[in-house]
Amino acid sequence: MMSYLIQVNVVLSMLYLVYVVLLGRDTFFGWRRGMLLGMLGVAVCAPLPFVEPLVESLPASGQVGAWTGQIALPEVVVTEHEAGAVGMWPGALYLIYMAGVIVLMGRIVGQVAALARLRRRCPAICVEGQRVHVLEEGEAPFSFFGQIYLCPTGHTAEEVKTILAHESAHVRQGHSVDVVLTQVACALCWFNPVVWMYAREVRRNLEYLADDAVIRRGVGRKAYQLQLLEMTLTSAAANLYNHFNVLPLKTRIRMMNKKRTNGMGRVKYLLMIPAAALLAAACQNKESKGNEMDEVVVVGYAGGDSAAQKDVVAVENPVGTSTEKAAGETPLGEVYDMVEQAPTFPGGNQELMSYLAKNIKYPKEAQAAKKEGRVIVQFVVASTGQVTNVKVMRGVDPLLDAEAIRVVEGMPRWTPGRQDGEAVNVRFTLPVTFRLS
Repeated sequence: MMSYLIQVNVVLSMLYLVYVVLLGRDTFFGWRRGMLLGMLGVAVCAPLPFVEPLVESLPASGQVGAWTGQIALPEVVVTEHEAGAVGMWPGALYLIYMAGVIVLMGRIVGQVAALARLRRRCPAICVEGQRVHVLEEGEAPFSFFGQIYLCPTGHTAEEVKTILAHESAHVRQGHSVDVVLTQVACALCWFNPVVWMYAREVRRNLEYLADDAVIRRGVGRKAYQLQLLEMTLTSAAANLYNHFNVLPLKTRIRMMNKKRTNGMGRVKYLLMIPAAALLAAACQNKESKGNEMDEVVVVGYAGGDSAAQKDVVAVENPVGTSTEKAAGETPLGEVYDMVEQAPTFPGGNQELMSYLAKNIKYPKEAQAAKKEGRVIVQFVVASTGQVTNVKVMRGVDPLLDAEAIRVVEGMPRWTPGRQDGEAVNVRFTLPVTFRLS
């Protein structure tokens, strides 16, 4: 889940950056609207499995995986006293994320409920041939899906016509769909500032579309701008509504007066296609580049006098620093360093990080002897998912080497890697650093 969420945010952020650079200043408001919605759709769908057949048909999709598919785990720091606490960090971050989601989704639900109450409270009348819900004096006009809310007595006849033209454009073009989708995206990706900038750009472009529709209906540009300047909002604009005067007027007036972009400028929109395709390929290609994991750091205290530290069972022939094959290594046939689909630990990388944090212990004998250093362990995830052929490629001390071996050998079965659709053996390298504080 978290991996998918991260990929969605990365894809949307990258596409938005390309959008700002290439398309952020033109006047093709309809095209921009389609592109903004398309960016959200690509970000949501790119990491999903059904996109993989499309990605495989792309040229050079394998090369994309060469720089996107490397397995990486966040650094795990485990102290002698707080090994369990480190493993709790992913869960704590998840709780913080979910709290943000609940608050923002609750806000959306609250706004919808408030709209439902407002609709029941406000009588509907016909104004200039359109059905309008009458607001109380002083409330700002707005629209939401097929409903227009307006206080006719609070504006002149010309202002009412202009407001209706503007809000009718929002209703006719279905702008509330865009607003709701972007607000849900903000709720689910609240930690990503780019998503909030993306949502603001969507709202801004919808206002440009509505302003353009008013002018195309024959309302004079200067007269319309003067009306915007004369009208002021008496309440803040809620996120789900399409307000008549929600954006800074300077920005809207500047865009209305801007010279229309030459039609050839639409060619720029085609450049978004390869950008989206490359990002989709990056999400789908699981090829592993050597399967070298990030370093795991185990912190202990010189002297090793903690009663909480568990003993480590010594082995008769602890593994040394040799890079030769370990005794009793299981013959497996061909072992891959790079595959199309890398093996996965049960529950994903987050669970693997939690497993390492909870299970690696700093041997108290090694702490007493002030032994520290970096142990590099190599192992193979067999085609059956079993972790086998565990050996030390570079050792430090027999006790530290044995502890690294113990934890790796205790791993549960993985989901095996695949090459050409078949389960294969895949080699991994795991650095483990034992450090005294």
